Amino acid sequence: MAEYQLRILEKMLPGVQPDWIEFWEDMAYKTGSLIDPRVYRRIFVPHYARMIELIRRYAPEDQTVLVLDSDGNLDELIPIWLEMGIDAILPMEVAAGMDVARLRARFGRSLRMFGGIDKRVLATGGKRQIEEMVGRVAGVVREGGYVPGCDHNIPEDVPFENYRYYRQLINTIG
Repeated sequence: MAEYQLRILEKMLPGVQPDWIEFWEDMAYKTGSLIDPRVYRRIFVPHYARMIELIRRYAPEDQTVLVLDSDGNLDELIPIWLEMGIDAILPMEVAAGMDVARLRARFGRSLRMFGGIDKRVLATGGKRQIEEMVGRVAGVVREGGYVPGCDHNIPEDVPFENYRYYRQLINTIG
């Protein structure tokens, strides 16, 4: 897969300035990594290093964000990804313990995040629960380097009024 991706990148990157490049891994489940981090380092990191080296030849850090999409509890893998040069992670699955305020306290602004809004609260919560959820991420929103959003797609069972109320609250953070 790395060889295939490298061939694509070699053709795609010259002459193009991407805003971001996204890797998709789904390397964790609700309580932790699917692969022991030591095994991940041995098997995956060398291939990522080759891809990231190629990407950075054409897309400097100050111009292109490297994003990794993985569900689950990523606590064990985030340090590895940051070391490799991954800039941001999504969707920060709340049901798996991915609390963006906790992660910001642990990793600082070196970890950029997307997501972290609990789709279950949007689906079943009232205004008070939605206010509490938005209140938990407000400080991270103000610090920057975090784009709040649903921790997956917005499910069809989310009432439009709940979604609209959540967006209104997010828009008032400043």
